[in-house]
Amino acid sequence: VRREADGRFRFLGRRNDIVKVSGENVSLAELESVLAEHPDVDDVAVVGRPDPVRDEVPVAYIVATPGSSASVTELSAWCSARLAPAKRPRDYLFVDTLPRTSVGKIRKFLLAADNHAGVVPLPDPTRSDQPTEPDRPAGDIVGRTP
Repeated sequence: VRREADGRFRFLGRRNDIVKVSGENVSLAELESVLAEHPDVDDVAVVGRPDPVRDEVPVAYIVATPGSSASVTELSAWCSARLAPAKRPRDYLFVDTLPRTSVGKIRKFLLAADNHAGVVPLPDPTRSDQPTEPDRPAGDIVGRTP
């Protein structure tokens, strides 16, 4: 962030690292940082998803630490204690891996494309109200396995 001579602030980061949720700017990097602090989270990426009421909402893709018992309920409570309501992810999607470039950067555009296509997330085993995963080819773009 840089403050201009007229007093306005200019965000210098990537434009897609900030989403507008109900008129409030939300940093996706901040959400990723908060979620990465959770002991059951091995890796995380957060992208925006269009929402008819809130303009856009954050959606977290979580790679759980092997052998952990991470759940949507637990991660939601973790974020509720650390983030304002507009900044909390709307959905938590558990994946095996995150798509990466050859140098290790997360390919968020693939997550966003998957998210915008209305893909059903992997079910959280602690919740009984979630739909089951539709038939998908092995190794789809977000690294899930059937």
